[in-house]
Amino acid sequence: MKSVLKIGLLILSGVLVLTLAACDEGDTEEQALQPEAVVREYYHGLSNQDLEALKALQVERRPALIYRQVVEGLKKAELISIKENEEEKEAFIQSERGQYYKPENIRVFEVEAEFDYQQYASLYYQRGKQKRVYFVVREKEDSPWLIDEIGRI
Repeated sequence: MKSVLKIGLLILSGVLVLTLAACDEGDTEEQALQPEAVVREYYHGLSNQDLEALKALQVERRPALIYRQVVEGLKKAELISIKENEEEKEAFIQSERGQYYKPENIRVFEVEAEFDYQQYASLYYQRGKQKRVYFVVREKEDSPWLIDEIGRI
């Protein structure tokens, strides 16, 4: 009887450990930002003029000067709408840049946002409503989603 009880407790302990491990894996997956959330977080970073957050959300190949120019003189960056754009995705896949990623690891979002700058860093950064395209990619299935490119419509 004692050996059956020990075996039962051993099996129950194993099931408990496996259940807890599965919960931990699920929590990690939920914490990783989904593609649309990456774009939303980018606007949160813009609004807070958080250069580190902007860098963390993008593929590592932009010089620090770009980030400073983006937020320099920025008073407001408000996301109005966001939707996936399949046509732009197909164009990106066919481009030289898109060849680095599998199609399932590419998402493209068309965004309308309201910007207000105290000053202009360039013609790219203007006041008012603007439409932009965000190319969000990941290296492989378990990699984080990051912004590869930002373009204007």
